[in-house]
Amino acid sequence: MSNATELEKWLEGRPQIVKDIARKYPPWNTYVHKGHPDTAKYTTHSINEDGTITCNKIDMFGIPMQVFGMNPEDLTLIKENN
Repeated sequence: MSNATELEKWLEGRPQIVKDIARKYPPWNTYVHKGHPDTAKYTTHSINEDGTITCNKIDMFGIPMQVFGMNPEDLTLIKENN
C-alpha cells in the first residue's frame, strides 16, 4: 500500500482541519522553516485541531527535538519522500 493510501485510511473520521493539513503537508516529506536561515530539517510529528503542527526537528548538529505549535504555512518543502 502507498503512503497516500495509508494516510487516507488514517484520516477517516478525523476533523477536517487535520485532513486538510495532512494532505497539504504529508508526514513523510521533509521541510525547512521559511525565514530561518538555519539548516534544520523538519518532518510532521502530529497535527493539532487548532491548525498547528508538532514537528520533528533535526538541527545542523544532528540533535533531534520536537517543536510545538508551528504554523504549517511557515514550512517549505525540500524533499518529497513518497
